This record gives sequence, C-alpha cells and structure tokens, in this order.
Amino acid sequence: MSTIMWRHRIFLRKTNQKMKKRIVIFPLFLFMLGLSYGQTPQAFSYQAVARDANGDCLGDATISVRFSIRDSSSTGPILYQEQHIAIQTNAQGLFSLPIGADTTLATGAGQISDFANLYWTNQLRWLQVDIDPAGGATFVMVGSQQLLTVPYAMSAGNGLQLSTINQDEFMRWHDPDGKRNGVIGGNGSGLTNGYLGLYNSTEETKAELYSGKAGTDEYGVFALYGSNGTLNHAMSVFSSNGRSRGAQSWRDDQGVTQVAVYINTNNEGIIEADIKNFVMDHPLDPAKEIAYASLEGPEAAAYERGTALLTNGEARIEFSEHFGLIANPETMTIILTPRSAESMGLAAMEYTSTGFKVKELQQAKGNYEFDWEAKAVRNGFEDYQVIRNKRKDDLADIRKR
Repeated sequence: MSTIMWRHRIFLRKTNQKMKKRIVIFPLFLFMLGLSYGQTPQAFSYQAVARDANGDCLGDATISVRFSIRDSSSTGPILYQEQHIAIQTNAQGLFSLPIGADTTLATGAGQISDFANLYWTNQLRWLQVDIDPAGGATFVMVGSQQLLTVPYAMSAGNGLQLSTINQDEFMRWHDPDGKRNGVIGGNGSGLTNGYLGLYNSTEETKAELYSGKAGTDEYGVFALYGSNGTLNHAMSVFSSNGRSRGAQSWRDDQGVTQVAVYINTNNEGIIEADIKNFVMDHPLDPAKEIAYASLEGPEAAAYERGTALLTNGEARIEFSEHFGLIANPETMTIILTPRSAESMGLAAMEYTSTGFKVKELQQAKGNYEFDWEAKAVRNGFEDYQVIRNKRKDDLADIRKR
C-alpha cells in the first residue's frame, strides 16, 4: 500500500456568538484501497484528524468534506468534485473517506462526472479540500495539495475501470491531448467476451480484435478500418453452419466485399475475386510489368498436355502421377494435333486414370510427332454449382462500433 504524508497544517476559523474556535485538520495519509485478488479499484482514500486550536481532538463530531481534483495547478480548472455530508469523526477526531468510490457523491461541478473517467498519465493533478465543520454544505477551502504517486498507481496507462454492475474491467489509454487511442475490455451482451480496440487521433476505430457471439456460437474476429471509416479487411469465420470455418475478406471504399477467402460448408477452400492475375516483370522494360488474367470456366477442372511420337500408327500416353490422382477419367476430353501434313487424322480412346491410347485413322501406319491435351473435372468436384444462391456474408457479425 503506497502512502503520502501531508506535513502542513490546515486552519479553519469558525465564529459563534460566545467564542471563536479554530478547527485544525491534520491530513495523515492518502492511500490506495487495495484488494486481495489483485484488482486495482477506481478510488483512493483520504484520512485526517480534526483538532481544535489547542491541539485537542474534535472527537465524535459531525463535519462535511468536499474534494475537488484540479488540473495542472492548485487554481486550475476542476476536473472532478464530490462531497461527503455529515460524516462522523471518531473519539480521537479521526475520519477516513474514499474518493471516487461512490458515483452518487459527485457534485457535477467538474468537467468529468465519473471519477473512473479521469486520466492520469503525464498530467499534474491537485486535490483541494473544503470543510463545513457544522456538517452542512457551506464549505470553506482549508487546503490544496498536489497528488503525487498514489492515484497514478491506479493506472499504468490511463485507468482501469471497474463496472459495479457487471464487475467487468476496462483499460483505456489516451494521447497527450486526452484523446482515447486504445481500449481493452468486454464485448457483446453482458460484456462476457473480450475486446481490444485501437483508435486514431480523432478517436475513430481503426483496428479491432475481439471475441464475437451469435446464439451459442462464439468465435474470434479481427477487423481493420480505412481512412473513411469503412471496414476494409476482416478475418473471422464463415457465417453459416456453426461458424467454425475460417474466412477472410477485403472490402472496397464502400465496405463491399471484393475479395474473399473462406472454407465453405463442404469444407472446401474458396477464393473469390473479380480477376485472378499472373504478374511478372517485363523482361525488357523495368518500368513495366506483364499481367495475365486466369482463364475462367464453369468447372473445377485440371489439364495436362505434351508431345508424343506416333509409331506405326499407334501411341500410348501415360499421365503424370499427379494428374492421374486428381482427374476423373469419366469427364475427360482429349485434343490431338498431328505435326505431319501426311497424317490421316488421329483418334483418342481407352481413357483411364493413368492415360489413353492414340491411333491413326483409316488404319494408317504413320510415324510422326503429335501434340496432345487432356482436360478433366477434378475428383470430388463433379457437382460444382455455377449458378447458386448469394451468400449473406463471408464473415460473421462484422460491424463497426
């Protein structure tokens, strides 16, 4: 527990009809209210002894105390203020009051109505103490003191906030101008899921990492926002069938998905975009590049091609191992191109997963080279749907905060 000893005396003169009495307030300690399980509360305690001018304790007395936290100096603007009406000293004149623990005690006179919203980093703060020795609300200032290390221990940044309703913690930090630039806390109904948010110089959300929840489904979300505030990159899950399949999307300046990579409900990896390009440097002009667009079609297919030698009008083409493993021979088509003007024509037959047979037409016995190309639907993708219902979204529950 950190402590600060205040060594000055604060005098208050009170006059009644019979005599003049001076009340002396001796502040003893300003300390943190510690919790055994390590949480840092949004409050600190003020403790003092009230004595009269002769040094005698004002025991069992009823007094009122008002605390004001001022910015930058003892005469700076009031940031926060609260008052404690009709509190009792003990037999030795001792009283101890928590500052910031009870939101109903805030007077609303300062710029901040909730003590938990005070930020402390790189800021000078002063505590002003006002007293009404009669226990009412007619206060007279009795002293002011700069706050040093104690309240700042509440925050390595700018404040750990404890919700009295949900018992949920929030860590917020700010830039030197007091603008919020980050928060760690809860998300969703009841704030039961974690959340990390990063903000720009005007407190606009630019990055989020949080745990989302939809019904009984819980999942992680990472989202980035562009300069105009729209979502432009997100990683989460496919929004249907259990939300257990990964997804990622890139959006345009209107927040509309233009590129998506995700696992669909058949556990197939899908890439969606307007154009798929192959790009390489121009071999002769370093200021340019060459971009080829991928050929599109209505099938999830594969191909293999090559050149072979026809001998006595016949040839056997053997597929490479990888093509034979992925190609469905029942969907195969073959293209043959003779490299001889004397050819009588070629026919392909006997398709299998390992290859096919080629014969020259009209039972000719030619000997020459020919080119071949085989195309086939990939095994397992025979029911590829070209026309389909629109997906609602490739990511689940991405939203701007």
